[in-house]
Amino acid sequence: MAVFWNRLGYTPIHIEEAQGHSGGIWVLSAWPGVSCNVVAASSQVVCVEFSNGGFSWVYAAIYASSVPSIREEAWRVLTYFSRNYSGPLLAIGDFNEILLSSEVKGGNFVSRRAERFGALLDECGLIDLGAHESLYTWFRHMQGNRFISKRLDRAVATDAWCFRFPKSYVENLTRMHSDHCPIMMRCQGNDRRVGVKPFRFQVAWSYHPSFSSVVRGAWDKGRPNPIRCFSQVRDDTLAFNRDVFGNIFERKKELERRVTSIQQRMERVDALSLIQEKRELQAKYSNLLMQEELFWYQKSREH
Repeated sequence: MAVFWNRLGYTPIHIEEAQGHSGGIWVLSAWPGVSCNVVAASSQVVCVEFSNGGFSWVYAAIYASSVPSIREEAWRVLTYFSRNYSGPLLAIGDFNEILLSSEVKGGNFVSRRAERFGALLDECGLIDLGAHESLYTWFRHMQGNRFISKRLDRAVATDAWCFRFPKSYVENLTRMHSDHCPIMMRCQGNDRRVGVKPFRFQVAWSYHPSFSSVVRGAWDKGRPNPIRCFSQVRDDTLAFNRDVFGNIFERKKELERRVTSIQQRMERVDALSLIQEKRELQAKYSNLLMQEELFWYQKSREH
């Protein structure tokens, strides 16, 4: 797995392996000029100090147990660390707990547990940073047409961290094959702009049902000159990519946007038509992920 992440530009900082299907935390870094030092680690909490240019802050990766008695150990680690660290602290992950009755739909709200969680955050000096997009981050289909949704995943931070990153905000990303939403903390929005690239054949095109007819038609237009045939195939392929196939990443964003919209509607109403539509979109998304995998596989020049 370390080789896999390295190929994507990430360096593993610390790994807490899963126990069967439970737990597991991977902390990775894509900042080559930033010093990363693990300052506390347990099966449910991993604290890493990032240092660069004389400034340092700590990120706590959280994967709290779904069992309350075991989860208390995570709270002890977090409390002990916060008492002995006065710098900027950000904690993100699956806390497996909710704060408010509005953070659960279709299930029970246990005020005693919520009060315990709130007291923990107060003791550690942590503030809930809220989130954009979906209200809930965990979703489960129960028997019949019954669903339970909760906000189990969140980001919390100290005043010192919020002061250092005043433009930060949290996004609950689109949930696809997991019962949890990925969450993204954006500290500052730096847009990446991609320049014009020379023509290169993309293997992913061949998995579109219309592509073979595009190639045959373009080749026939260029007959009998082979050079003209290749030139026509290039031109028609570029038109196909622009008008039919489209940008993989833009199509991915659009599918994620549509799934997010359906999930938000499902938070308010229970409808079988929404479930079916979500399944169809997820099937398209899976096919798109396969095309994206081929894209990156080809880009890595692997055989």
